[in-house]
Amino acid sequence: MTLKLDLPSELEHKLHREAQIAGVDESEFARRVIEDRLIHGSAMLSEDEELLLREIDRGFSDPWWDRYGELVGKREDESLSEFERQELKVLTDALEEYNVRRISCLAGVAKRHGVALEELIKQLDLKPRSLD
Repeated sequence: MTLKLDLPSELEHKLHREAQIAGVDESEFARRVIEDRLIHGSAMLSEDEELLLREIDRGFSDPWWDRYGELVGKREDESLSEFERQELKVLTDALEEYNVRRISCLAGVAKRHGVALEELIKQLDLKPRSLD
């Protein structure tokens, strides 16, 4: 089905910006938002919640994870050089900082919706990243 919408320019700009952030075109982004609202029953999010969820979803690049996994593997097989040990420490510290921020954001969203943190994690289907 094709649907034509006339949007105020401010809303059109916001749709364009949010679609860019999501990495999809405006039509796909609009379809996802409508689907979330009508099919999944997701409530409309406040700007604060959107920012929290964006922070939760932000992460490290694939090359970052590849290097982290490589260094962890070297540590496990005891072939890590002193320089690599320092590099792994820096990456691990960054990961721990990110996880603290992420859990804090998740707790904020859970509190706003009156659900337990564990329940929100389950609803969002968040899982640890595998290094394999």
